[in-house]
Amino acid sequence: MSFQTAWGALLRNDNQLPAGVNTVLILGGAGGIGSIAIQLLKARTSARVIATASRPESKQWVAAMGADMVLDHSQDLAAQLTQHGIEQVDMVLTTRSSASHLAAMPQLLKAYGYLALLDVQQSLDVSGLTPHSISVHLENVFTRVITNQHPEQQGFILRELTQFVETGKVRSTLQKTLLGLTSENIRTAHETIERGDMIGKIVLDLGGAH
Repeated sequence: MSFQTAWGALLRNDNQLPAGVNTVLILGGAGGIGSIAIQLLKARTSARVIATASRPESKQWVAAMGADMVLDHSQDLAAQLTQHGIEQVDMVLTTRSSASHLAAMPQLLKAYGYLALLDVQQSLDVSGLTPHSISVHLENVFTRVITNQHPEQQGFILRELTQFVETGKVRSTLQKTLLGLTSENIRTAHETIERGDMIGKIVLDLGGAH
């Protein structure tokens, strides 16, 4: 599902990046969707992929996923881009805490750039993006099924994923498995996610239930 979500957020124009998108910044590159988004872009596009992480282990993970550049999202992102000779990027994907990043978008994104949001859980004021004509895209992995708009696309995406896995272009982002669907494991999984420091994906293995 992470692969399908990342695909829908990024490759939304005939399964391609929007025209003119050559540099993509992924905010939260070490998480489950961020990790797979990096790999998807490297496997299927020629875009330069910049991803963020803050801890040594998460930075190492993001680099291993294939990011061309790793920035620290606890520091000024625009300043870090400038230090690397990049004025602004063409597209930004935010995987979490999107509201807190909106104010920085005019500095990070080029005019007429693209912003993809995955965690819209509250009202977002995007009026600050209007002077820059930034396109905002909201992604839900179930939309094609809910609206019956080319649901067969889901099968196409999964076949692409299979090919990428078989050729070694995409690898699993699973980092932690909890055995058994217990209240303790559910609590642990939620606490791990809510801390915001998770690397890759966490899985509850029902086979471990007693």
